[in-house]
Amino acid sequence: MDEAAVARFVQHYERLTRHILQEMPGRADMVLRLSSDRSCHGIESASSRQEGLPAADLSAT
Repeated sequence: MDEAAVARFVQHYERLTRHILQEMPGRADMVLRLSSDRSCHGIESASSRQEGLPAADLSAT
């Protein structure tokens, strides 16, 4: 793969990843919210989202 092919490959999967990050939380049974250091700071279940409840906040633990 030359440099241009690698760049196209990365761009393709970046677009897919961004789409999935927007679309999948609405379909997932559980969503884990991550902080900038990638540690989990919240958990949502599908039932809590349907009932309009906030995510469980794990930042205080």
